[in-house]
Amino acid sequence: MKFILTGHGQQGKIFNWLIRFFALFLISFWLGKFTFFYYNFGFDPQNVTIYFKGTQEFPLNLDFSSWLEQVHQDIFFYGMFWMLVGSFLLRNTQKKSMLILYVFTGCIHLLFFLSPLSLIFDIFDSSRIFLISGYLSHSINILAACLFFYPSIKKKFKTPLNQRKPAVGLHLSLWILLFTGVGIWMSSILLFHHKIGWNLQNVKLKYFGDEQQFINPADWQGLSEIAIPHFMAMGVFLFALMHFLNMQNKPGNFKVFLLVFITAFMDIMAGFAIRYISVYFFYFKLLMFAAFTAGMAYLLINLALMIPIKNSSKLLE
Repeated sequence: MKFILTGHGQQGKIFNWLIRFFALFLISFWLGKFTFFYYNFGFDPQNVTIYFKGTQEFPLNLDFSSWLEQVHQDIFFYGMFWMLVGSFLLRNTQKKSMLILYVFTGCIHLLFFLSPLSLIFDIFDSSRIFLISGYLSHSINILAACLFFYPSIKKKFKTPLNQRKPAVGLHLSLWILLFTGVGIWMSSILLFHHKIGWNLQNVKLKYFGDEQQFINPADWQGLSEIAIPHFMAMGVFLFALMHFLNMQNKPGNFKVFLLVFITAFMDIMAGFAIRYISVYFFYFKLLMFAAFTAGMAYLLINLALMIPIKNSSKLLE
């Protein structure tokens, strides 16, 4: 991240080619997301209602936990994307216009994430809001990825960020990482509550199923589909988090990072132990999850304390 923020080596051919290939992957990713969104919903609000609620003949019960699971994933993708790409764009865009883009994009993403709740809880018909915010959100992300790609072709890089005062890019990167971390932290607790629960009976239902309620037991494939993406996501997020926290030079941060890393890994693996060894591994999973959330809270608080630093350019040295 410091490599992007400071601009060191930006005139090198290797850096330009890395940016080009990385940007092409980002553009492909968001074009794919846009195409998938259009395939599911088109431009008809009725398709949104059918997707979330079903039809009268075949109603769907999309619950809060299913929505929360999707938002939990999107927070990571959107947050990490804007932390990296936004930091780079700030070096090649006017500060004021970039700040406006950040605020506008944040509001659009928030509408996109929250609008399905009104459909799930039958508050009001938010299908049009979901459609408009969804297309705007994906279009903005495609535009941001293209803007990320453009300077590497034209080689029009501006003054390195560490020569500007204040270091707006660093502050915005810290804010984005903080909001992403808080979102992941809160959604993790809510997901644990809704998907697993806090007592042994709920855990048995989750991992071993119930024939009378037509709930299938968890299998190796299902557990792996949850565990494998979390290995990557937690690794990337914790790396980014500790990259910034390392600027504080506080030995305690690294110790807590090790605690968070180990407990996150053990929490993920505990699901396999519950299903295939003993249901009483739930108490071990609960302990690991509690230690993970406490450690994450400590690291996020320390990250928040970094943001108001007056001479933030020293962090980039």
